[in-house]
Amino acid sequence: MDSTSQASSTEKLLDLIRGTGKKGGQEGTPPPQPLPAKSRWGFAWPKKGGLAPASGSKNMRVGVEMTGDEFRLVKLSLASGRPRSLEFKTVSIPEQGPDAPELSLVLRLALKDFLGKADADIWAMVPGESADLQFLQVPKAAKKQISNTIYWTAKKEASFDDADVVFDYEVQGEVMEKGAPKLSVLAYTVKREEFEKLRNLFLQAGYPLAGITLPSIAMRDLLRGGWVPGRDQTRACLHLGSEFSRLEIFSGGALQFVRVLKGGLAAMAQALSESSKEYTPPAPPESAPGAFGGGDEPELTFVQAGGEPSFSVQASSMLEPMGTGLLAEPAKPKGLTVAEARLLLENMAAGPEALPQDHPGRDIPSQDVLEMLKPAWERLLRQVQMTFSHHAVTLGNEQVGGLLLSGPLGAGPGLLEHISEKLGVPCEHLDPLSPDNLGRLQIMAPGLTLDERLPYSLILGLTGAVRGACNLLYTYKQKEEEDRVAGLNRMVALAWLGVAVCVLGFFVWQQTEAYLKGQELRGLERRLGEYQPLVDMPLLLGTGAKVRASVENMRAFAGRNLGSALLKDVTGLTPENVRLYSISLDLGTAEEQPKPVQPGQPAPPRPGGVRNLREDLNTLTLEGYVKGDSQILESLLSAYLVQLRTSPLLGEPSVSKRSLEVTSTGEDMLRFTLTCQVRR
Repeated sequence: MDSTSQASSTEKLLDLIRGTGKKGGQEGTPPPQPLPAKSRWGFAWPKKGGLAPASGSKNMRVGVEMTGDEFRLVKLSLASGRPRSLEFKTVSIPEQGPDAPELSLVLRLALKDFLGKADADIWAMVPGESADLQFLQVPKAAKKQISNTIYWTAKKEASFDDADVVFDYEVQGEVMEKGAPKLSVLAYTVKREEFEKLRNLFLQAGYPLAGITLPSIAMRDLLRGGWVPGRDQTRACLHLGSEFSRLEIFSGGALQFVRVLKGGLAAMAQALSESSKEYTPPAPPESAPGAFGGGDEPELTFVQAGGEPSFSVQASSMLEPMGTGLLAEPAKPKGLTVAEARLLLENMAAGPEALPQDHPGRDIPSQDVLEMLKPAWERLLRQVQMTFSHHAVTLGNEQVGGLLLSGPLGAGPGLLEHISEKLGVPCEHLDPLSPDNLGRLQIMAPGLTLDERLPYSLILGLTGAVRGACNLLYTYKQKEEEDRVAGLNRMVALAWLGVAVCVLGFFVWQQTEAYLKGQELRGLERRLGEYQPLVDMPLLLGTGAKVRASVENMRAFAGRNLGSALLKDVTGLTPENVRLYSISLDLGTAEEQPKPVQPGQPAPPRPGGVRNLREDLNTLTLEGYVKGDSQILESLLSAYLVQLRTSPLLGEPSVSKRSLEVTSTGEDMLRFTLTCQVRR
């Protein structure tokens, strides 16, 4: 990239970012060290407390911390779902001014250079002082009422305004209190201003965050992820801050207690500054006999505790003037200023070499520094001891079995021994990125010195964060909304599943019916095949013609014999008291009578369509008389009409004429004339 005066401010910033980062594989950073053979071939993943793969769906997790003057980035790469390599980077934030680039631009260029074209889940954490944690025990309630119960309990314990803070909680399990089951809840609030500032910064940079969490949760994820041994034990972690310190107690991978303690690096720097005014540096070693002999001017060399030469002066410069031969009295040390003491404390892990050449603390051994800090440590450890007692005695929890000290002061074994002796528990330095620990976990990482890797210890916990656990971007409200949408989706899915089952059932039923009909059709075809000759359409048409001809012949036969049948039927239905003297039948002309059809010939068409119109006009006329009592003659005639109706050949009879007469012998008789249609 162009580095001349014509280069833009963005190009200069990109050059600065690429030149100052601690990224594995770049110039100035040692390549990843190979794992020891024993760790590589003899390592077995633990069943509990082992390093858990990152919970995101992507194969790269990035944790980012923003301080007042720099961005710190940690990248964890996954292979087959397991962590395999780590990369680190620190980007300085330019001093703000009229020509200074925007903070979002610095972050965007840093992430672009750090990630390249890779897609990663990016997590960040808010400052610890902007968060307030509460450990609550609420009664068990219905699932829909748990959120309201926790919210109002937390608001009662610590009054807060929803417009100023972001509230969220995490249910840690069920506990028994006075024989009643209750829910153990971790509730916390974060200043909305800090949350919005952090989220909007990454949005403006073009890298939306996958999650925002708290420093205490990042420490918990370190334990859960297996970066720090002893996950199932009850352990505490002491983080030294600027003005205050934070003590966290974990049990079984769960955060049980958090307390902010008075006293931090600022108070220790003040105590170190005051103690250094009365500090007397160790005397330099005496010169050997005869050192001043000869003509050469002897040189005095002062050696500090590490054995390396600190500075040297000529002996003549220490002699008094006027040739008295007496050495000048050394000047009394003025001590360290508060700023110098703070710089000395922040570089305890790096050693005196990390201090400027003119820093007066380069000549003070680490053991003496820790000795001067003992009063400040005593005040801090008393608070730690009281917290341990309150956690075990008052709250009824398990005794703390170990302490982790976070920060550069824990690099010295003398301080760890002193803390362990005062508290009565083992004390270790929090250094999850040490080569031994990474070798145990089979993870490749750049070979950083102790002071280089300490700032990344807590950020490493962000790479194992879980989306649904203490994520300010995914609070309980988003979870409830997601559960509601998921419930609706399940209902819709069940409805569609029911419709699909019905359609499938109808389809199966149709297929079954078609199969059964096919079986029936095949059975009929088999039965049809048994008949000879084989029935086909010409045979059916020929058979139909024969049947019609036979029917017509029967009709013709019936027409020819219709008179005889009518005469027999009428005479059979006429009683003894009824006498018929005239029977006439009108059947039309000879041409209108049905003609016989020869076998094999089609039936001739009948006039008037299918049925001859003349057939409806065939009538039978009966003339006669009824003898008997004059009072019942009408009844006898009616009875005769009823009998005629029973004939299948005759229609409804009707009387056209009737008259009452007297015979020559003096008997009464009823003369009648009736007609009825003839049925064919």
